[in-house]
Amino acid sequence: MNTLFLTKKTNRTVKCLEYEELKMQYEILLNKLIELEKTEAELKKIISSFSTAYDQKLGKYIEELLLLRKNWYEAESLIHPEQRRIFEEVCDDYESYRKTYNDSLNETACDLNPKDQIVIKKLWKKACKLCHPDIVSHKQAEETFKRLNNAYKKNDLNQVKEILSDLEGGIFSEGKNDYKNNKEYLTRKIKHIKCTIRRLKREINELKNSSIYQEIFNIKNWDDYFSIKRDQLKEKIKIWKRNHFNEA
Repeated sequence: MNTLFLTKKTNRTVKCLEYEELKMQYEILLNKLIELEKTEAELKKIISSFSTAYDQKLGKYIEELLLLRKNWYEAESLIHPEQRRIFEEVCDDYESYRKTYNDSLNETACDLNPKDQIVIKKLWKKACKLCHPDIVSHKQAEETFKRLNNAYKKNDLNQVKEILSDLEGGIFSEGKNDYKNNKEYLTRKIKHIKCTIRRLKREINELKNSSIYQEIFNIKNWDDYFSIKRDQLKEKIKIWKRNHFNEA
């Protein structure tokens, strides 16, 4: 009788230890996941901010240069029909960039002081834990997570605060994952989160190695960079007008 009791007690103890180990592993992986999400969000914010600034500051010169090329190849295609394919490609380039440029003019990002920048990062991280699709099983979690990241990308502190307030109010309480005494659930989630972590590491590496990020990384001063680029574009426009339209 005592042996049977001790065996059952030992089994319960082992199961309890196994569960605690799984729970600890789960929590460690969640923290790692959130940190990687933060890193990726920050990289995307930098790239997005630079791309928007690039188009807003240089867009009108790029559009003018593309329009010159479009007009030139249009005239050439009337004389030389074999140039029609090139004209269509140039025309597509112009229309595509024109849309990009116009969209950039409607893009706005809030300017945050250093103190608010620290605040938005803390609030984003807190909200992320409450709506990340790998943590919360509610069907609206993914959409909320996207809204949160979009607000963070735009430095919209008020929007991040609003999302966090809703989350803390329990909008996903019904979909909150309850892994208490559920080893099977923990095992599945640990496997899934490990896959997500591998994906995030790969995406972060791709972002860091992208040509645009490498260019941003090497820029010491954005204003000086855009000033130089603006002068270069103006010079290209002059050359095009002189060489193709006989303008002095």
